[in-house]
Order: sequence, then structure tokens, then C-alpha cells
Amino acid sequence: ENEIAAAQQAPASSFEAEMRAGQLETQYSILEMRIGSGQLDQAGYLAMVESRVRRDRVLAQFFLKVKGDKSTAIGIMKRVKIMQKECADVRAALTADGGGVS
Repeated sequence: ENEIAAAQQAPASSFEAEMRAGQLETQYSILEMRIGSGQLDQAGYLAMVESRVRRDRVLAQFFLKVKGDKSTAIGIMKRVKIMQKECADVRAALTADGGGVS
């Protein structure tokens, strides 16, 4: 949701930002449908996001050290921080529901 909001707040003339917002909304809708249909539970969602965090950390290091692109690396790490907060929130929800996660 945070990424969708950020993409929507980009300058209206930014075609790429509009496309990204559309892609994120579609991905979010698919995710909601998977959760609603029972195809994905909170633990599965947590595993998926944690995997993405690990991948994006490597990606940020690549952009920083190999490509020398600090601004892209910073953008990726901002996304990582958002995902880490999401993971913490899901872990807290799982713990509250009695389905603790390690």
C-alpha cells in the first residue's frame, strides 16, 4: 500500500510512475484475492516478504558497489525498511493469534 501511494504521488507527467502505480495496484489486488481465497495465509505471506527483503538487500548492494548507483540503492533500501515493518506487524499479528513465528 505504501508503494502504491508513493507511486501515485509522483508528478502526473511521469508515465513510468503511473505504470508502476498500476502494476502495484494489480499485484496488491492479486495478493488480496490469494489471501481471501485461503491460498495464502499470514505465515506464507511473511515468508514471501522476508524472501523479498533478502533479495532486495543483495540488489541494493549490487547497485551501490557494482553499478555505483547510490540513489537506486537508497530507493531499494527504503522499500526494504517498509517491508521490514510489514514483517514485524505480521509477526505481531501471528503472535497475538497464537500462531507464533520464529
